[in-house]
Amino acid sequence: MATADPASSPRPLPRSIFPSLLNRRAVVALVVVSLVPFIYMWLYIGAFWNPSRYFSNVQVALINADAGFDFAGMPAPLQAAIRQTTGGQSMGTTIAGQLTGQNQAAFDWQVVDDPAYTYDMLHEKIAHGTYQFGLYLPRNLSASYVTAFSASNQTAYHPMVIHYAYDQGRDYTTASFVTAPITRLVSAISQGMARKMLSGPNAVQTRDAMLPAFWIEPLGLAVDVMFPVKLYGQNTASYLSVMVMYVASIAIVTITRRFIVGDPVVFGYVAEQGGEVPLKQVETRDIGTGPTESDTDTDDDDDDDDEDSGADVQPSTLSPPLTDGNGDGKARPVFSIFRIVMAKYLIMLAAIFLCALLTWLVPLALGSNQYVGASPAASLFYLVFVGFCFLNMLNLLCNLFGLDGFSLPAALFMIFMMTTGGAMLGDTLSPGFFRIGRGLPFHYAVQGLRFIYFGSLRQQMGLCCGVIIAWTAAALIPGVWAAVRAERIRRGQHIVRATKRHRLQMRRLRRKKTKKAIEQVEEAQQTEQHV
Repeated sequence: MATADPASSPRPLPRSIFPSLLNRRAVVALVVVSLVPFIYMWLYIGAFWNPSRYFSNVQVALINADAGFDFAGMPAPLQAAIRQTTGGQSMGTTIAGQLTGQNQAAFDWQVVDDPAYTYDMLHEKIAHGTYQFGLYLPRNLSASYVTAFSASNQTAYHPMVIHYAYDQGRDYTTASFVTAPITRLVSAISQGMARKMLSGPNAVQTRDAMLPAFWIEPLGLAVDVMFPVKLYGQNTASYLSVMVMYVASIAIVTITRRFIVGDPVVFGYVAEQGGEVPLKQVETRDIGTGPTESDTDTDDDDDDDDEDSGADVQPSTLSPPLTDGNGDGKARPVFSIFRIVMAKYLIMLAAIFLCALLTWLVPLALGSNQYVGASPAASLFYLVFVGFCFLNMLNLLCNLFGLDGFSLPAALFMIFMMTTGGAMLGDTLSPGFFRIGRGLPFHYAVQGLRFIYFGSLRQQMGLCCGVIIAWTAAALIPGVWAAVRAERIRRGQHIVRATKRHRLQMRRLRRKKTKKAIEQVEEAQQTEQHV
């Protein structure tokens, strides 16, 4: 009995459809995509999870300019009362020690003990960006404490006040996180001072020796908001506008790459005299289209009459043969490759200007705007400037990952820049990893826009523009090179297609001539036979 050939036996049908659908590439892609939500959540939530944990990264200037007590000429009872309540230390030293010694908000205190240090000097440091927050213990702090005693009633009572100045426009969210605990600290020191003085062994004598007004608020806090943010929405606009420009740049790069792929790939043929370019000799075929009849036609000898039923192809209508990007002989392209590339960049620049204009109009139309650092027109052109930087970066990213694969890396890069660039929350209140954004253009774009809005960090505007220019140049140079290379390849493909069409036309012409010659010979033979 003959056995069946295993090779000829039918293959069993699969029981599951999944093995035929899933391959190694699909599985790897799905695993990578599944990591995207994790990365998104980690970047967003990780940056904002517990800002107070990182107070130690926030520098707060603590200027102790208190000159101390002047006991010369002071009555002995008053000297004794002051030494009893203060231990002989100046009020500035006492308060500074209490601020730096507490653990409720362990800031990075930058302590300066200098009676010559003025409040204007602290203002200048904050305006220049050396500090964002500063506490100033004035020179007359101890002298004001002396006026609280009844024995010095010949001098008017001056409450003890320390000054707190901070730059709100630099980072509104961080300023809110830091200002609240500083206010609570000063209030706690004030209450603790009164509680300690009234609970000691000499509490009755201390209470009687001091004016009643002192016990209402022993230590006051004067808050000085520099570069204030009057509208919270405009602070949101300072980073949301930059993000919108980035998203618009993704769309513009995608549209430019997808819909202006082969346009214009224009070939013209210059006449010998006058340099005219005849319209009928200008090639405008888009390489992105599918094959045409002339491209798919073959050189088979068994062409039927239907193929040649059209008008005869005349030599004058044939497309001249091309061999390289510069044409052949007197034939050359109308536009250079560099000109085509620059035209595409101008199209993208015009598109980003329109996007910037519409983005700029929204906060302007809402009214009550702040433009302290520069005029509204400056913010418009700054958005165009930032958008052009993003265009070049994304264009380079598209060259690296391709048109279909660059959108996901571009979105991840946007989230990375937003969360690490101190846009929504200062990087000092986030883990150290999030300080990487200080080297990225998003950080400086937001900082520059906040200067235009609120006037903050005027001296660093040059740095912001310089970093953005550096990123633009770093992405523009390889981007132009890649675009020129792509156009050269595309032009070469066009030349191959044009040459193929020319050859096919010549073959058709030869076949027609041969066919006509055969017909003439047959007619002549038939005529001879008839005669």
